[in-house]
Amino acid sequence: MTSNMRYLVAGLLTVIILIVVFTPPLGVVEGRTSEPPWPTYHHDAQRTGRTTALGPTTAALRWQFDTGSLISSSPAIGADGAVYFGAWDGKLYALNADGTLRWTYQTESYISSSPALGPDGAVYFGSWDGYVYALNPDGTLRWRYQTGDIVTSSPVLAADGTVY
Repeated sequence: MTSNMRYLVAGLLTVIILIVVFTPPLGVVEGRTSEPPWPTYHHDAQRTGRTTALGPTTAALRWQFDTGSLISSSPAIGADGAVYFGAWDGKLYALNADGTLRWTYQTESYISSSPALGPDGAVYFGSWDGYVYALNPDGTLRWRYQTGDIVTSSPVLAADGTVY
């Protein structure tokens, strides 16, 4: 691994930590605690990148988690503060709000697709193995769909539950 790649990997591993640090506290999204503050890439299906949640006023490292692998997906954050993201080790990671590992799901190749969270807690993402996955909230496989090519884009969920 070249020194430039090491800096890139270290930088990408740091990105997930900084995103977690600036995650809004639970219960501040217009008084609702059941809606995740950042359930998908760029916040919502319209990709506005905006939320009504209030963030912290000071930056402080709360925790860090080392996957040992490159992270190029953006995280999704559940209503309970759980953090979901994919890595190049082929795993989708679910971390508790305190940064401890909740579960992982192993695919056959890299994951650069940012996960999307369904209202029932399901986790949707794609992998370079050519599948789009739906996982149950406990990390078990709900279904997978073979696309015929690598999946690098992030899924979007429609109000009726359709996955795009």
